[in-house]
Amino acid sequence: MRMRMRMRMRVVLGVVLGVVLAACGAGDPTGDGAAPVGPALTPPAADAVPAPAPPDRVLVLEQLTAEQLLELGVVLEDGFSPHAHLRTNDSAVRWPPADQMPQGIGDPPLPEGLGPLVIEARIERFPISCVEWSRTIAGVDVGPGAAAARMAQTIVGVGASEQATFTAEFGVEADCAGLEPGSPVSIGSTYIELAEEPCALPGGPPVRCFVLAGFGFPPGAANTYLRHYQLVFDTRTGAQLELSDLYRSGGVDPEAGRGITADIVERITDTREVTLRQARPTMAGLVLGFSPYEAGSGAAGTRDVLVPWELLRELAGPAAAQP
Repeated sequence: MRMRMRMRMRVVLGVVLGVVLAACGAGDPTGDGAAPVGPALTPPAADAVPAPAPPDRVLVLEQLTAEQLLELGVVLEDGFSPHAHLRTNDSAVRWPPADQMPQGIGDPPLPEGLGPLVIEARIERFPISCVEWSRTIAGVDVGPGAAAARMAQTIVGVGASEQATFTAEFGVEADCAGLEPGSPVSIGSTYIELAEEPCALPGGPPVRCFVLAGFGFPPGAANTYLRHYQLVFDTRTGAQLELSDLYRSGGVDPEAGRGITADIVERITDTREVTLRQARPTMAGLVLGFSPYEAGSGAAGTRDVLVPWELLRELAGPAAAQP
């Protein structure tokens, strides 16, 4: 009797042990006895909607302050300065001796790696009493070939047009009424200067960039004037590139780019209306040049505003990349 009871207990224990081991094996698919790391993952259904990604930064130009634009890479600085190569470390101008004026002013030195650039200047007495000398650009050599010749022709033409604008206001002696030579309100002399500047156009053709300026001196005279031109050329053809061409090459719709750029310049210069007519392209962005009164008062002088390409494209939106 006792023997039968022991046999039954062994059978029951064996069955219970088998159930326990089976249950443990179900949680150990590898069979190595290690504890499971966690519950098995169920693959998502094929039509499951993924969780939304964090929203990207959205810039609204109307909500950006001048300080925020500076943080986004916009740069405001003094612009073109005539006869800058004559300035000393304290910004004073070291004028040539009187018997060497105005031919002694010369042109700015050519930056390293640029050129060639040879300027033929014509200096002559102005035919009215309130303007002493006139310096114009008679010819330019920017290298061999048809494209270079086309660039040179355009540069000389811009200089001639600028000189014509001046002589339209001061062409006869009657225009000198109230402007005595040497007085604080005299014009002094009229001068056209030419220099080459470094530039690059991302996504566009190889380019060369020049700045041509017409101005009166000495700069302290009450009627001194200054107007400068940023000239950008496609070196393959010699064609001058307009502002719309620069926007388009940078992946920005020209119409949208103009509106955005004007708004940025107005905010950064605290000016209600700006005259947007030119820029010099760089790898970082567009350097927009403003003559006096074009982006502020005359006292503000010339101004340069760098607007990064990345910021322009972000503010213009996806459609801006379309040609």
